[in-house]
Amino acid sequence: MSAVSKTLPPEALFDWDTMSAALAAQEPWWTPGDEHGYAPVTYAWLLGEPLRRLTGQRPGQAMQTAFVSVGMTFSLACLIRTWSALLRYPACATSMAMRAHAVCLALWANPTA
Repeated sequence: MSAVSKTLPPEALFDWDTMSAALAAQEPWWTPGDEHGYAPVTYAWLLGEPLRRLTGQRPGQAMQTAFVSVGMTFSLACLIRTWSALLRYPACATSMAMRAHAVCLALWANPTA
């Protein structure tokens, strides 16, 4: 599922249950095996929701549990200075969805930020 055809409010990107339900209800965009697509926005839910259904934990929780079980620590975080720097860009200020997209692009471009 490369996208959701139903129009959702921008804040849906920050609601795990809303996005998971929208993807579960989504009809395939094409016959499986005939075409392919890239899912940069839906990727987290496509991998994370089956994990949540199997383990009862969201991806960050499951990874934390796995790391702690072998004596390591784990954290998914974005530094406040990174957020404030990203939100200075006009494209980031237009909507929550644009902010999320810009943050992802910036972090992919510079994961040490």
